Amino acid sequence: MHPPGEQSRPPSDAEAEALPVVCPDCGERNPVEFPVCWKCHADLPDEFRREAPRPPKARRETIGCYALPTTDLSRTWLATELCAVLLLLWGPVVRSGLYYRAYPASEAIGLVDTLWNVSVALGSVLLCCVLLGRRGGLQAKLGWRWGRLPLELVWIAGLAFVMLLMSELGFIYAAMFGELGEVLERPPAPEPEPFVLWLQPLTYLVFALEEEVVARVYVWTRLTQLTGRPLPAIFAASALWSICHVSTLDHHLSLFFSGVVYGLSFWWSRSLPRLVFGHWLYNLLVTYVQ
Repeated sequence: MHPPGEQSRPPSDAEAEALPVVCPDCGERNPVEFPVCWKCHADLPDEFRREAPRPPKARRETIGCYALPTTDLSRTWLATELCAVLLLLWGPVVRSGLYYRAYPASEAIGLVDTLWNVSVALGSVLLCCVLLGRRGGLQAKLGWRWGRLPLELVWIAGLAFVMLLMSELGFIYAAMFGELGEVLERPPAPEPEPFVLWLQPLTYLVFALEEEVVARVYVWTRLTQLTGRPLPAIFAASALWSICHVSTLDHHLSLFFSGVVYGLSFWWSRSLPRLVFGHWLYNLLVTYVQ
């Protein structure tokens, strides 16, 4: 209440907007957030009570059966990062592939070359993991999960069979469209040294891990974040993965369709070990069985 003899003045528009709640006991004005009067501590009427605005929820995008938070990096930065990683990791692969097509290697692959290739592959995996895990959730993004062993073995065998099937379809395409001669004249890969043959299964596993982490996890995740569409990102990542293998057209087609199947499998199941061991089994079958 106002002291005796003091006439109350009407509140200004600014005061009425900032302090709209009038205390019924002392007549003091209060903001809507106060449950009691700041002067006499009397309860304020509830009709002026308003809920404080809630902060907007972070937008999340669902990839497969996992929800990943949308990155706060700008799309320009994501695109720049993706191009730099592709040039760094796949640029030397394309250059060596073009060089090998022009000047087929005839010397055996030595231990030093093998260890260097394995080191580069592991470095590529580490780089992609660091870039994907900067905002947390690396395990979910990698899909490092393992189910029941019988089911996983069926998946691994099925994925290896898909790559074998795509290779045969590529060979049939070459025979139907007159490119079989180019396929048969493809220069053979240089044989490794005898000691390196014992390490070949391990190197195949490392190379399978590198290709699946780079192509199926990193490239696809970044393309999905840039476009917001996981399915077209699978086709784009498969095309990039196929192009970096400089080879004949039938090989490019088999790699592309194998990449689409592997990408769909990863999108649906979110299991990286399936892809790695399926790819590894395919390499072993091609090397030691065919």
